[in-house]
Amino acid sequence: MNTKQRRNFPHLAGFYDKVSKLSKTKLEGLDTSWAVCAVGNRIQDDLREDSLRTQTILKIVNPEARRLGYAFSNDAREGKKRNALTIINKVARLPSLFCSK
Repeated sequence: MNTKQRRNFPHLAGFYDKVSKLSKTKLEGLDTSWAVCAVGNRIQDDLREDSLRTQTILKIVNPEARRLGYAFSNDAREGKKRNALTIINKVARLPSLFCSK
């Protein structure tokens, strides 16, 4: 993650750092639910709040963000750290996580 992304997305940057330090075994054991994955951390940065209502948020998250969240979950479960970190960077580059109205 670059400096601007780290400044704009502190939750996501912290999550990136956490994932980068995990061993393959620990990565496979990571809770990969959407609320604590890369997309969930970016949502926390975008909304600037820690309490997320799963059903409400999932209805407004755009399809690309959902796809990346699913891909992250699969890669983490399979212990593919490099792919997981790449996905975090892709999440940081999305213009928005939310569908336009």
